Amino acid sequence: MVKNYPKNLTQNSSSSMMILPIYNPQKTQKKSNKCFVYTLATIVLLFAVLLIFSCIVILVKNPTLKINSFVINSLNYDNTPTFNLNTLMKISIKNRNFGYLDFDNKINNTISIIYGNGSVLGTSELKFSGNRVGSRSEEEIQLKMNLSYLKDNFNGFLNKFDGMKFEDDLNLGYLEFIGYANFRGNVHLFKNKVIRRAIVHMNCSIGIDLRKQLVERLIC
Repeated sequence: MVKNYPKNLTQNSSSSMMILPIYNPQKTQKKSNKCFVYTLATIVLLFAVLLIFSCIVILVKNPTLKINSFVINSLNYDNTPTFNLNTLMKISIKNRNFGYLDFDNKINNTISIIYGNGSVLGTSELKFSGNRVGSRSEEEIQLKMNLSYLKDNFNGFLNKFDGMKFEDDLNLGYLEFIGYANFRGNVHLFKNKVIRRAIVHMNCSIGIDLRKQLVERLIC
């Protein structure tokens, strides 16, 4: 005897088999790999941002100091030898940092004009407005200085070798000097929460034609 089962029972069994979820281990592994890659990329990106921030903002760059112009107001010299030069210089300092730069009030920051092997012909105190330079800004000042040498009134600035060479250069009508300055300051970051030391250095070469009374070379 053949039993007849209801049609709807057979269909229901077939439907139940079709909707069973299928587990795919490869798809789960791909999702895990993507999460790992995204996390690693985020960490690398954050590290790069922090590195750039520290290089641009926190890392202190030494300010630059230079002589922009060297003007001869008066010049007198002869073969005795006697030398006297009055000059007006324009000197600028550039602060490349994101914090302001200030100088120590207890220390006199000076600029010197040097001849030969360290013989100082003139020196002057160097002061900027408010004794500070703003964030990422540049300031310029005018400075008068007198350079002199008188053999009969030897002031000890010129050593014997420099003195002999200086007299020869006077006769030739051409002198070379070095404009030199080296002092320290402080860079203030994040409203004075971070303070870094900075070195201000200048070394400029100056060449003067005595007969024409012209500055032929000024390199900083």
